[in-house]
Amino acid sequence: MSFHGNKQEIITPLKALQKAQKFCAYSERSHFDVKLKLKEWQIDQASSDWVISELIQGNFLNEERFAYSYCRGKLNQNKWGKYKIKQGLRQKQISDFLIKKALEQISDEVYFQIMEDEVLKYTKGKNINNRTDFQKTIHYLNQKGFESEFVIDILKKIKNTKDGL
Repeated sequence: MSFHGNKQEIITPLKALQKAQKFCAYSERSHFDVKLKLKEWQIDQASSDWVISELIQGNFLNEERFAYSYCRGKLNQNKWGKYKIKQGLRQKQISDFLIKKALEQISDEVYFQIMEDEVLKYTKGKNINNRTDFQKTIHYLNQKGFESEFVIDILKKIKNTKDGL
């Protein structure tokens, strides 16, 4: 009897460290991401703690750097609002202190421009004077993590601009 492809590779703590270094070098990772990966590789708790400690000392792992990178990426690439970014960071078990610090590095000017662009993109071809379309727009932007009061301000500005023509 032979078992092809089912042979489980035994990973030593040193091998786990090397794999984890590559994992972290590829992209910014949170401690939570690395812990999950080590668990997936079936690394025991003591070895896992050692690997994470080594990654931190080697500057492969940095929660603050991860939080900043996550914020920038989710805002610029995914066009997420601050609420959704905050929830994502909480899921990665980032401290509230670091979440607050990372969100503060987002400039208001950039944030509001992205929000306005998203509102304009979503409302294109819609009649925002229609209550249903107005509400759907607010709901959509809330799901993307943007604050209702700011979305409403933008919608009112758009309505006034269209009414003024």
